[in-house]
Amino acid sequence: MESELLRLLERIFFSVENYPSLKTNENFLHLQQTLNEVEEKIAATKRFYNSAVTDLNNALEMKKEPGLK
Repeated sequence: MESELLRLLERIFFSVENYPSLKTNENFLHLQQTLNEVEEKIAATKRFYNSAVTDLNNALEMKKEPGLK
């Protein structure tokens, strides 16, 4: 899914290079800003998820250690 999105974005930005007038188009500028915000939210969500998984794995390891429950 992520690789498909990246390929699509590459095609969009390649098209922009071929049509310089798009770079100043208000709708396209809004699209770029929105995509940037979405990328930042995805990155933040990945960090949160990875942190939660690490915490869970650490908690499970603590339970496995002898003498701890």
